[in-house]
Amino acid sequence: MENLTIQSQSVEETMNLACRFGKILREGDCVTLEGDLGAGKTHFTKGIAQALKIKAMVTSPTFTIIKEYEGTTPLYHMDVYRAEAKRMI
Repeated sequence: MENLTIQSQSVEETMNLACRFGKILREGDCVTLEGDLGAGKTHFTKGIAQALKIKAMVTSPTFTIIKEYEGTTPLYHMDVYRAEAKRMI
C-alpha cells in the first residue's frame, strides 16, 4: 500500500480536503487517522461527515470510544487512543 502525505495549513483546509475525500468513500470503507492529540483528526472527520451530508455535530469520541452518525452513508467515529493493542490470531 502506498502512503500519501498532505500537509494542511488550517482547519478549513483540512476540512475541505476531507470533504473532497469523503465524496469518494463508499459504504464499508475504513479510514484510519493517526496523530498526536490536537493533530486535526476530528476536523478531518468533520469534513468527511460534511461529504456524507451528516447534520449532527461531530465531536471527538474520546470519552465514549465510538460515535455513530447517520448520513447518506453511516459514519462510525472511533477513538482507540487508550485501547490496548492486542494481537489477533
